[in-house]
Amino acid sequence: YEPDTFPLLSYFDIFKRAAPEFQKRCADSSCCFFDDHAAASAASSAMTEEFFREVDALEARVALDPKATEKNVALPHLDVEEPIANTRRLCRLRQEIMAKHGFFDVFTQVKGEENEKALNILPTVLQELDDVKEKESEIAACFRGVLAGNLFDLGSADTAAAFSRGESGFESAKQRLKPRPWLLDDVDTLVDALGQSQSSPRYDKAILFVDNAGADVLLGMVPLARALLRAGVREVVMAANEIYAINDVTFEELKELMPRAANADPSGDLARALADGRWRAVSSGSDLPVIDLRGVSAELNEEASSVALDRLFVVLEGMGRGIETNLNQPLLCDSMRIGMVKHPEVATHLGGSMYDCVCKFLPRVTT
Repeated sequence: YEPDTFPLLSYFDIFKRAAPEFQKRCADSSCCFFDDHAAASAASSAMTEEFFREVDALEARVALDPKATEKNVALPHLDVEEPIANTRRLCRLRQEIMAKHGFFDVFTQVKGEENEKALNILPTVLQELDDVKEKESEIAACFRGVLAGNLFDLGSADTAAAFSRGESGFESAKQRLKPRPWLLDDVDTLVDALGQSQSSPRYDKAILFVDNAGADVLLGMVPLARALLRAGVREVVMAANEIYAINDVTFEELKELMPRAANADPSGDLARALADGRWRAVSSGSDLPVIDLRGVSAELNEEASSVALDRLFVVLEGMGRGIETNLNQPLLCDSMRIGMVKHPEVATHLGGSMYDCVCKFLPRVTT
């Protein structure tokens, strides 16, 4: 298993470009331990300076020895040696430095605001999916919503700037999606695999690794969960971070949102699935916007091991979990990656352009 899609991509530049947005959020944060804005602003400046120093030092080490490795301290039980520079390492470095300077879940306010906006329009989004499903597969229509919602990503310098300009509305994002076929487009493969009959479902369980709060999870992944249940998948489990990371939804936040989302469903399907346990949440155990599947929670492992692997389907959503990690890594079950390309370096590596869409299906491997 190799989680990193681009081990030596120019992540140093990517993280440096995003640093001003993090500094701004930290300086404006009301959820950290500072008496006034001036103190928070000074601490956020010191945090950013330290982050740049550490990233520059790491970049210099890589320049001297591109093949240098060290043990992955996040997985002590595996004794894994890995390259010293990858996106997981830089994500963790950033969070550690933020915490060191007194900054924790600095995106909590904007996440809450975006959740409320999304909940307000969720009934309309779900009704529209009900109205169009005779024209195209409901699953295929949901993928457009997932990709439009995935634009709410404050970890990318470009999409954070668009959010600040008020250019990240869900409906406008759907209208701006590039036409199919997308850069990587296996949507029809999944639709064919699922079939249209609930009497002979392809999968017994789907595990959806969710990404951002707001439109991403509520207007993208919640409708997809409903569509999978309607396609005959017996159980849909939504896996969210245990600990905050950028504007990603956490497990505790997701548990609170799911009943509200169920109440917003005009069909009642989500409410029924939530009530009988067929639609539920689990902690992934992660604290990063990317994911190494070797380090997931015991609860998530139990969910995956409770069904035969040829009856399990996994969705890794978002640029971090599904593109920058795990894009080309097959699993022991069928799996899908869904995300939008929001870093120019990633676009170049994939032979595409900014805001290209990725929907990649990988069949299970048996060894």
